[in-house]
Amino acid sequence: MADIQFEYQFKFEDGGQKNFVAVLSEDSLLHQDGAIETLPEWTLLDFHQCPHCPYDSAVVKHCPVARGISTVAETFKEHKSFAKVTVFVKAIERFYGKSTDLQTGLQSLFGLIMASADCSHMSFFRPMARYHLPFSTYEETVVRALGNFLIIQYLNMKQGRPTDWAAQSLIETYDKINILNKHIVARIRDHSQGDADRNAIVILDNFASLLSMELSAELEALDSLYKTQM
Repeated sequence: MADIQFEYQFKFEDGGQKNFVAVLSEDSLLHQDGAIETLPEWTLLDFHQCPHCPYDSAVVKHCPVARGISTVAETFKEHKSFAKVTVFVKAIERFYGKSTDLQTGLQSLFGLIMASADCSHMSFFRPMARYHLPFSTYEETVVRALGNFLIIQYLNMKQGRPTDWAAQSLIETYDKINILNKHIVARIRDHSQGDADRNAIVILDNFASLLSMELSAELEALDSLYKTQM
């Protein structure tokens, strides 16, 4: 099977440019970070390890999420959040572009890589990574996450597996992601001279926190959008 590629291009006002290609396996939807000769110390599993981490450092040397984002985080570790950039994203199906600040562009790229990391806490997000939507808003994220969850429940129902139409397990998933995001920020904070990379993770975490609250509030923000279908 052919791999799935997302090409990110960051163009700065001073003419500088940074390019990254995120590659997902068509079969597993896992991010393929390739052979990295030297990984930074902050990617070691037991460096700010999440309290709910499912792995043992004697078996898994590096945090899968930290390993995945390490190249991008190292590249931008001296950059400031509000540096003006134009970001172009080439996917299989179409192109995307946005004039924005660096932290917003990094939020989109980090979100893709983290969602497809080989960490069991991220398994829910891999189908969303396959249909990655760069620069998605909070409302778009809510609809995509809930839609992804309901597809899973429908397939579970069709195949006779337990279902969770009340979405309690989705709330629990996002609670775990909140913990993971905070520990990724702690890892990056220890190496970064700038703030663009860690602030991008903070924005992702804010989205996760808001989504948990939205679910707990029974999706009140979506009532007006779907009221004509009720």
